[in-house]
Amino acid sequence: MSKTYKIIVGTLVGVAILLSAFIGGFSTSNSLHEIAAVKTSTSSASGATSLSGMGSSETSITLNDAVTSVYDLMKSKGYQVPSETSATIGALNGLLQSNGDTHSRYMPASEFKSYSEELDGQFAGIGVLLREDDGRVSVGEVYKRTPASKAGIKIGDSFSVIKGKKSDDWTVEQVQKLVKGKEGTKVTVTMIRPSEKKGGKSTSYTVTMTRAMITYPNTQSSVKNGDVGYIRLGQFNNLASSEVEKEIKSVTKKGATSIVLDLRENPGGLLKEAVNTASLFVKSGVVVKTESRGNKTTEVLKTTGNQVTKLPLVVLIDKNSASASEIVSGCLQDYGRATLVGTKSYGKGSVQAQYPMSDGSAVILTIEHYKTPKGHDINGIGLTPDITVKMNVNDQMKSKTDTQLKRALLEAQRLARKTAE
Repeated sequence: MSKTYKIIVGTLVGVAILLSAFIGGFSTSNSLHEIAAVKTSTSSASGATSLSGMGSSETSITLNDAVTSVYDLMKSKGYQVPSETSATIGALNGLLQSNGDTHSRYMPASEFKSYSEELDGQFAGIGVLLREDDGRVSVGEVYKRTPASKAGIKIGDSFSVIKGKKSDDWTVEQVQKLVKGKEGTKVTVTMIRPSEKKGGKSTSYTVTMTRAMITYPNTQSSVKNGDVGYIRLGQFNNLASSEVEKEIKSVTKKGATSIVLDLRENPGGLLKEAVNTASLFVKSGVVVKTESRGNKTTEVLKTTGNQVTKLPLVVLIDKNSASASEIVSGCLQDYGRATLVGTKSYGKGSVQAQYPMSDGSAVILTIEHYKTPKGHDINGIGLTPDITVKMNVNDQMKSKTDTQLKRALLEAQRLARKTAE
């Protein structure tokens, strides 16, 4: 993948790229260990080991010297010695996040390959969306006609054992790495299913699935309550805006007089797709303003002129609606084009660019922050919905318990009646 894309992917876990959580899937240079000679270590009377030059006001130490010294100390004295590859990856991630930016990240070749596949909308795996809540990794969505749906996995089920490895505190990245694999291979997982009754006991079950190529079902649509077009968008991949456009035309043809755009659990994606999607609903104007360091305006991104509908619009958001989702929602809210329903969004106001390396790895680096058309900075704050409806995320499983959707449908019908008056 030679192109450099601007990516605005929210993280459900506060880590860099959540697109890696869609389960489907440098060789490192030795330069960090070869640039400088290792400093000589000395032992104090207490047995503590110090690194020459580190923490001394008399002698300065370079970044490369420090990394090399610490790595050699771990090799000689550490209880658990990292491999050179894991040490290099850790050092690079530590460097990228040393300024407090948890959204920058180094991706080894295999991880970047999986990430790129997911942006393209197709990958090999079991067909679920992951999320991390309350220290556990659970299923945010199960896609139809996939290994996961055939195995009976449901939204809200959490991972306990994967390929014989058990953990009570999996990360999204760990689960993604273990569950993804070559098409046609098998993976066995033990899942925990919460009780549907308040205070009831959870149950566990084990299933073996055969990994398959998953064409990510990025959009779903239908006409609800007789006249409301419902469109759900999973992520802002390369096909997002074109798919949403098709769904708009589809529900309109079926008689929809208003639209509900569901961006709940949508972690973000490509900046250009956020702009293109907002343009489907707004005729002209600024979609988003990006700023480089020093708060200098880098770009003012405007609509494309491809508005395809003027129907009244409601947008559903929740705490896992991030980045590209927030750009679209913030734009539509600023212009009064849509009513936002749900709960406060994630609050990720930064833009990353991907920098592929010659060995297939890549650096995902934060290069800009963004603001809404009216200049609102949502980073760490999120978007506040016009109508707040609190709800357990698992209640999205059934239409009768999805109170957020019910409220959005009522609001869409109200807006349609008002427009017709």
